[in-house]
Amino acid sequence: MVILGYLLLWSSVQMSGAAPVAGATPGDGTPSIHIVRTHEMNPEKPREIEGWWSDGTRLLELRVDGRFQIWPTLDRFLPPSDVGRWHRENHAVFWLDSYRIPRPPRLRVPLWLSDGSLMATLDPDEAAFSKMLVAPSIPAESIIGTWICGDHRLRFDRNLRWSHRVGRTDAATPVHRDREDGTWRMDLDGTLRMVASISASPPVTRLIRNDDGRLVGLDSTHGVFVRATPISKIDGSNPEGPDDEGVQDTDRRPVRPPQAP
Repeated sequence: MVILGYLLLWSSVQMSGAAPVAGATPGDGTPSIHIVRTHEMNPEKPREIEGWWSDGTRLLELRVDGRFQIWPTLDRFLPPSDVGRWHRENHAVFWLDSYRIPRPPRLRVPLWLSDGSLMATLDPDEAAFSKMLVAPSIPAESIIGTWICGDHRLRFDRNLRWSHRVGRTDAATPVHRDREDGTWRMDLDGTLRMVASISASPPVTRLIRNDDGRLVGLDSTHGVFVRATPISKIDGSNPEGPDDEGVQDTDRRPVRPPQAP
């Protein structure tokens, strides 16, 4: 009778065009079934899944080189909480293989559609991830790049490092008379946190925003820094090229961020 019941359940799943995904085991010991509808997805034209995903709180990146990263918040400039490799099984399923130690089992991730949007279920008990065209905008993007104030040059890199140089900015090869650097982060509420490697205090004392809330200047003991790089060029392509020390904006090696006081 039990076998007949499972056969009837499987037949109903097949007729509905849905894929069964094993869920948690309830108290009575019977495995639960999480139904994910895939009948609207064309197996001959699978949707592209590389790129950014979010459930509104967390962030997932499936990179074209086969690696994945997961962040517990939308702040992708902080070190990810999980990394590993991923591969696609078919038009409706991909797998995540974490590098965590001890190594957890591979995670089967079903794909489905909601009002035409591609969705992915990492955990049946949590919100689903939706596919995004670009990564969600966060306040940290507003400060990345180079800022200038007279002979002072202040740079914020994507690897959460900042550098302050003093020298001739109109020369083909700047001559630096002084330098300092450290780490930075910007909270999701727009609060900037800077830690200097050597000096007691970082150069920026206050953020200057216009009436729309856009960051337009950085107040400091040297004066007001203004952006040298057009904000329209601040993306993942590193428009300025390497900085003076050869560190690029696209360097995304995890760096331990400064802690809140």
